[in-house]
Amino acid sequence: MVAFEVPAGHAPAAISAARTLGISGLMVTMPHKAEVIDALDDLTESARELGAVNSIYWSGEQLVGHNTDGEGLVRSLQLDRGYQVIGQRCAVIGAGGAARSVVHALAQGEASEVVVVNRTPERAEIAATLAGSRGRVGSPADIAEVDLVVNATSVGMGASADAVDPTPFDPGLLHPDQVVVDLVYQPLETPLLRAARRMGATAVDGLGMLVHQAALTIERWTGQEPDIEAMAAAARRSL
Repeated sequence: MVAFEVPAGHAPAAISAARTLGISGLMVTMPHKAEVIDALDDLTESARELGAVNSIYWSGEQLVGHNTDGEGLVRSLQLDRGYQVIGQRCAVIGAGGAARSVVHALAQGEASEVVVVNRTPERAEIAATLAGSRGRVGSPADIAEVDLVVNATSVGMGASADAVDPTPFDPGLLHPDQVVVDLVYQPLETPLLRAARRMGATAVDGLGMLVHQAALTIERWTGQEPDIEAMAAAARRSL
């Protein structure tokens, strides 16, 4: 695999280049996840519902856009932590692209409830609809009532190890019966995760989702399961 730096606004040109060069598949990062859609031939159901693509593969002569972000989180919890989302009450903090993919995947994984907490209620409503009847808009108070909390905001990104940095909500809402996931993976130990551990909750960093969403893409490209442990170890060394 190689990395191509594509300036904002140039995603369609990059897709055209991939066609010309016969590139076998692409992973897509921000800010291109929505912009690439019009340049593709088809979308999977998840990519269509989310309006975002992070994985592109060939199906015959067609380039197809897919989204593995949320599924990567659910799979990482299941395989790395032995945690099943089935029947769990969940809160997702944020309503951006990452949050929407998580909301969708939690509902697909049969969580009993997916509460979206966001500063802008209108955006929270859009995200919550992706969970169908399982989704609703909530408030920070709901965080204390759920089993799984997922921070899908960028709060805590780039935080230093010893400084007092902001958290996306009051950590005093957390308790020992909860699992708290922070999708931020740089640093791996965010202020929220430090606070979650102090409150007795199980803290999970964002590396698992990063690794498993990539593994799902590699499986689709090659038809083979990659070595998750090797991928995780390499990513952790890099970080």
